[in-house]
Parts: sequence; C-alpha cells; structure tokens
Amino acid sequence: MPPVLAYAPAPEVDLLAAYGGHCDRLGLISVNLHSAARTFLRRWPDPQRWAQEPLEVRLTVSHPTRSFLMFLMLAGHLRPGYDYLIRRKLSVFWRHLPPGSLAEDLAGFLAAAAELGFTERTRSAAASQVIGRLLLQTGRRLDALTDNDFDDLLAASAARYGASKASRHYSSATHTARQVMFHLGVFTEQPVNATSLLRQSFAQRMRDATPALRDSFVAYLDRLTATHSRATVTGTATRLNHFAAHLAAVAPALSSLAGLDRRRHIETYLSATAVASSGLLT
Repeated sequence: MPPVLAYAPAPEVDLLAAYGGHCDRLGLISVNLHSAARTFLRRWPDPQRWAQEPLEVRLTVSHPTRSFLMFLMLAGHLRPGYDYLIRRKLSVFWRHLPPGSLAEDLAGFLAAAAELGFTERTRSAAASQVIGRLLLQTGRRLDALTDNDFDDLLAASAARYGASKASRHYSSATHTARQVMFHLGVFTEQPVNATSLLRQSFAQRMRDATPALRDSFVAYLDRLTATHSRATVTGTATRLNHFAAHLAAVAPALSSLAGLDRRRHIETYLSATAVASSGLLT
C-alpha cells in the first residue's frame, strides 16, 4: 500500500500561516524556513506525532526545521518530550518567545527571582533551563506546575548521562527555580537546601549572639535559604551577626526577639553602625 500523504489538511494551513506571521514578527526571511515547515507537516500533519518518534529521529531534524519546532512548542502545538528538551540548548528561546501567557508567566518568575536577590544570569538560566522547559512540556501555567514536574526534568537529565542523579547545572537551576516557586506561593514546602552548602553553619555564623537569641537567628536564616540566593543569605548572616553582637553588648539579658525595643535596641544599633561607617571614611 502506498504511503498516505496529507498535503493540505486545515490544521496545516493554519500552522503555516501562523508560522509565517511568527517569522515576520522576528524578521526571519530565509525561504528554507517555510520549506522546512511544509516538509515537516507533510510527514507529521499532527505535530505531536513527531514527539512519539525515537529520540534519534527527533534529534536529526535540520536547523531550519528546528526553528519551526520552536514555534510549535512556544505556540503550544508540540510537547517534544523531556529527553529532547534536555538535549537541546534552545538558544533562540528568548528571542522567539511570543507575547501571551507563556511570556507573562516567565516575566512573573523573573521578577520574583530578582526580588530574592538572584543575579540576572542565574534567574535567566533558571527561567529558560527549567521553568521554560516545564511549561513547554506540560502545557500548563506557572501556578499549575508541581514538584513532580521538576522531578521528571531532573530524571531526564540523569538519564541523558546514564547517571543516578541530574547534572550539576540542572540540579542547581532546579533548586533555584523551586526557591522562586516557594516565594510565589506555588509550592507550600520550602525546598531542601542543606546548610553544608555554606562555608559555615548558621550557628557558627551567629557566633556573637547570646545563647538565648542564637536559635532564633539561626531559624530565621534557615527560612531565608528557601527564598533567597546563597550570596544574599550569607550577606544577611554577616549583618545579622553584627546586630547580634550589638544586642549582646547593650542588652545581654534579652531573652527573646519579641522583647526588642526600637529605641533601646534598634536605633542604638543604627547609630553605632553610622558611627562605624563614618570612621571608615575618615
């Protein structure tokens, strides 16, 4: 029986027209792009059928075809599989990202990551490497992602190298993404972030606090690791220890942070800090 050719079903015409508008928006003028798109749809008139092909087949598509695949993914017409997404850098992801719900979700994620003190490079990597791939594959909104989705991505990273755990880059980016999701209130449990990742434990960092207050400061820093970058947490720990040392000097009998008094404890610390800073400038 000769192969069945599906040359012009209605979905194909719509996808080609939409892709044409996508290329116009980006200023992509190569005739090979449209030819590659037509060839792809002749073989896979339903783009999702392509995702069922062996990984080796999916990885061998031409460069012009990959541009069409990116359009299909960003427009919600294709979920290519985590195995494919892990192996592709998606270098044009940000440039090709169209206006819409996907762009809105990523903008919200980036804004939240910035609030937590992550650098532009770190938050951009977490957004494209992790969140972007999760949104592309699941087809869901940011607030509908689950912890299992993150685990699936990490499993795909581990499978790529036949390892028992994901690569360092994916593990780091995923942890960052989970911190932001916790900050956004999407996740209700703070992500695990062992204090061994820091050069010193929080108890050691709070060495100048009185025994009565040390546990409270440590508990605060533990909470902070769920929503802030490592650099932000360590910087906060340094400043907090200075405040703890001040309290030990002016109120050694203070038994709880609930007993802090603005005039006696906080304003005196601010004054001492200002004096110390002035001394450094003279």
